[in-house]
Amino acid sequence: MADEIGERYLAVLELIAQKINGEISWAIAGSTSLILQGIDVEWHDVDIVTDKVGAYRFNQIFKNYEVSPVSLDTHSDLFESYIGEFCINNIKVEIIGDFHIKVNKRKELHATMILFPLVIEINNIAILIVSLEDELFAYQKMNRPKDQEKIRKIKEILIQNL
Repeated sequence: MADEIGERYLAVLELIAQKINGEISWAIAGSTSLILQGIDVEWHDVDIVTDKVGAYRFNQIFKNYEVSPVSLDTHSDLFESYIGEFCINNIKVEIIGDFHIKVNKRKELHATMILFPLVIEINNIAILIVSLEDELFAYQKMNRPKDQEKIRKIKEILIQNL
């Protein structure tokens, strides 16, 4: 679980949690969330989902780490969300507010990711993560070829846990 993340990533997760717990609604998403739930995938960054207000508040709190400030990204064919990029301890951190996936040219908001996060404890610090069910739903909606292996692994773990 947390052992697979590595000390640098753990330090970043702990710093983020310490600074934003109680400040915003949030959860770790994507590959880092999957790894923290025991799924073996590659990862290169930390994705955090929140709402629009939370994204801008995160930007204020982590201003010293800012690579690109939070702004509404409407240029993607797949997403329309408030996105900002940060570099903490040489690790890319992306904040995603009001996570919308475009499906058949419609925007679908995936707010449940932050409404019902799982809580894990690392070094006595609460880390909020997106559930495997919500991760599976989002990856299936995104329908990207690069995510098919993640979808398979999530389904495998969910079936084992029945």
